[in-house]
Amino acid sequence: MDYSKDNNKIKLLLELKEYHQLNKCFQICNINELSDFEKKAFVETKAALLSVQEAYVFYHKFGLNDLDLRAKILYLTGSFIEARKLALSAKEYYLLSDIYLATNRFQEARDALKSEAINAKWYYYTGRCYRKEQDYPKAIFCFEKSCQLYLKNKDFIHTAVVLESLAGCFNASGNLKKANQCFDGLKINFRSDEWRNFPHFKARAFMGWAHYQQTSGHLDKALWSLARAQNLLKNSQDSSDFIRCQLLLGYTLKDLGLFDKAIKELSRITPNEKQQLVDKYRYLALVYSELGNTKDAEYFINSAWNSIDKNDHSGRLFLLTDHAEILFLSGKARAEKTQKEIEVFRKATKNSKTAKDKILEHYALSRLAWYTKDKTIANKCQKFHFEHHLYYEAYWDTLSLAHCHIVDKEFDIAKDVLNYSPEIYSPIQDAWKYFLLACISIKQKQDKEIFYLTKAFEKIKNRKTYILKYIIHKSLISLKENDKNILYNYKCLQETEANLTDFQKKQADTVLTDVGFEVSRILDLRADPQNVVVNLNNHVIYTGNKVVLRESKHPTTWRMLEILVHNRLRFLSKEELSKKIFFKNEYHPLYDDNRIYVTISRLKNILKSKESIECVRGQYRLAQDEKIVIVK
Repeated sequence: MDYSKDNNKIKLLLELKEYHQLNKCFQICNINELSDFEKKAFVETKAALLSVQEAYVFYHKFGLNDLDLRAKILYLTGSFIEARKLALSAKEYYLLSDIYLATNRFQEARDALKSEAINAKWYYYTGRCYRKEQDYPKAIFCFEKSCQLYLKNKDFIHTAVVLESLAGCFNASGNLKKANQCFDGLKINFRSDEWRNFPHFKARAFMGWAHYQQTSGHLDKALWSLARAQNLLKNSQDSSDFIRCQLLLGYTLKDLGLFDKAIKELSRITPNEKQQLVDKYRYLALVYSELGNTKDAEYFINSAWNSIDKNDHSGRLFLLTDHAEILFLSGKARAEKTQKEIEVFRKATKNSKTAKDKILEHYALSRLAWYTKDKTIANKCQKFHFEHHLYYEAYWDTLSLAHCHIVDKEFDIAKDVLNYSPEIYSPIQDAWKYFLLACISIKQKQDKEIFYLTKAFEKIKNRKTYILKYIIHKSLISLKENDKNILYNYKCLQETEANLTDFQKKQADTVLTDVGFEVSRILDLRADPQNVVVNLNNHVIYTGNKVVLRESKHPTTWRMLEILVHNRLRFLSKEELSKKIFFKNEYHPLYDDNRIYVTISRLKNILKSKESIECVRGQYRLAQDEKIVIVK
């Protein structure tokens, strides 16, 4: 790849921040033969790759005296105040907008663009301002306009750049269908050979794609996308993009339940920015909290706390929320500390009119509501997220609010909350909705719980959401004991349990207990192969996880068992058994006694004990055996 004589392609590489690709080009060039434009690109590349001193050496060696280049060097090295002054003097308004964005001054960033002509680039930069501010409806409008103009000019490279940003906005606002359409457009665009020269942009797109796949519950596909991104960045492992990819990979491994691999991946990261170090410690804390290791989780949260900038109010808020959640899950509830930190955040941002600060505040409140079951906070967050078109977050608030109402036994209100909701794009949220509806159905005796739980399972059948699958399978087993589905659900539950830690199982059981879901003792009893579980509702007997008797196959034996169970406290004569089991009006010892002996013998074998049925002077009753459990 030789771009040394193609200024347009060099300009494109600079716009897409492909500094490593440019550096490779300049390594094979004679720097004394570079044009003025190429010299500027060379200096900018050195500055971007953190070789600031080297960049200034070449800046003076080439005899350059451009204000815009000096402003760009200062911007790339984090000297924003001096960079802003020089960019204003050089009338580089797009650069000035970037500088304001880097310091979260969104209104000034948009104001800087007013001096530029309105075109595709203007809409793209304006959309970036709104996206950084998290005002997604306006960002989407600007990106769509930019995309239309670039397509009109048949500029497919810049169209892909805009599509990547547009997909991120749709994903963040919960419109997963639209996000998927954008990523499909990117996949088609990436088939062009021209994209081989832009590995960093492709990697960033794959990371965005992985985030979308995480949101939609396809964690295994997200892992594949991150592996593709890592492969694209393998020749620049010191870049920020590569480190960001490693962080996302560690987080995805955590969500998949691969905790040892997550710890290994996160531990080997060597961050080159302070925020990356904070994220590394934060993710490690979350992994250890999932393992129930509160000591190490708190250690890494404290390490993140010591690494974070004191003026980073949003970062501090994230850490406090994480810490409170870790303590709450471990039984050391400290929700009031998070509430105090939210008040500190409000005071720090009281003069701020940006949507971003308000969104961060409500994000923390939303998480707080979920584990404290506070209806007031959940309701407040739901209204805020709906008003700001953040439907993905709003629906988590809806689920949280319904959960609170179920805990308080306000089932009709919970049902109304769940039914009054926008179209859902996340299958995981959909599954939670059906699970909560099943809980309501049980309490209101509507007999729809099997239908709702089956629908919930269908939504996540091919997704690796183990905790939710564990909850659904455990619920289904306790409700439906009549056919082969019970064995299928029991097998699925065992497979799911293998991917969960004891701490996660405890969390899942807590969710079931909170909503008042009466999970039968069947699960525990069947774990012991010596136990015999008789389910009268569904006409089956289990030993371990096997069905050993069904009424449909052995009706006479089942009737014998049923009669003995219903008369468990008294002895029954052979005459009574004969009339009830064989439906005879008269008892004939010569014919009936042998049939009774055979049926009793078969039943004793099924119940795994000769003493399971007591016989005294020709009369029978079911023994009071702890190993025989009757489920009515």
